[in-house]
Amino acid sequence: MTTPRLHVFVLCVAALMNAPQDRPADPAARRAFIDGTGPAWKTLLENDFAGVNGNADTWTWKGDNFGSGLEIKNENTPLMVKVTVTKGAPVSGSATLYGQVLAGQTTARTGNYSDDYQNGDTALAINEVSGSGPPGSCAGAVQQTSYFPFNVTATVANVCAVSAGATLNFGTVASTATNLSGSNTITVACPTGTAYYVGLAPSNGDMAGAGTMKGTGSNPDQVPYQLRSASGMNGKIWGNTATSTQVGNGVAGNGNGSGQSLTVYATTPSANFTPDTYTDTVTINVNY
Repeated sequence: MTTPRLHVFVLCVAALMNAPQDRPADPAARRAFIDGTGPAWKTLLENDFAGVNGNADTWTWKGDNFGSGLEIKNENTPLMVKVTVTKGAPVSGSATLYGQVLAGQTTARTGNYSDDYQNGDTALAINEVSGSGPPGSCAGAVQQTSYFPFNVTATVANVCAVSAGATLNFGTVASTATNLSGSNTITVACPTGTAYYVGLAPSNGDMAGAGTMKGTGSNPDQVPYQLRSASGMNGKIWGNTATSTQVGNGVAGNGNGSGQSLTVYATTPSANFTPDTYTDTVTINVNY
């Protein structure tokens, strides 16, 4: 997983300098706050952002809705946010910088990730000019007056997920049928580099994967079956002795961040039982 990095983020404040005038101080002067509630508050839209150093691919505007507006395209080029204030007007407040962990980073290993933004990565710049209008950009006589270092962190948790097809079905067979088999697919998704061991437990708790299917109602018959990790009546059995460090009679895997498919087979030697629908529930245990 790659921590999002803008490389350089510049908050540019352009000040309008009027010609000096002899006037008494206004004791009722009001302070200006950047808090989103004042009458002059303005939501930043596409035209409020400017490229830096003439690079057109610094960023792309994705729309005016919150969360989809600005997409950084080039981490080696700083992003400039231009704010114009009247000279001498105190301004205080805060701005929120959002980071996004991009999707599809399936190769990220478990652990803590961080990135430090130091004084060389962030800056507050001021461009003061004289005249009746504010400067068009922060180019020119720029004074770097403040920095705001911060840290970006993310944690990839060691968590696995498992799913399976709805049913391993032997099908509808005659009571004279023998050596029946069926299969189903288990999908395990673990972080890259995480070793896992999968055990299967029939409802009777047999650790060697030997279960029984029960009929409906008052039918006393129970149909035995065997779980296996390989096809055929003599395929390797798949039981439930796996632990977080040993495969036992289960199946081992190594996570890659995506779902990995494992096939489970089941066999039963005979269908010579009372006609009925027979079922059982198998619990999948992923140890890691």
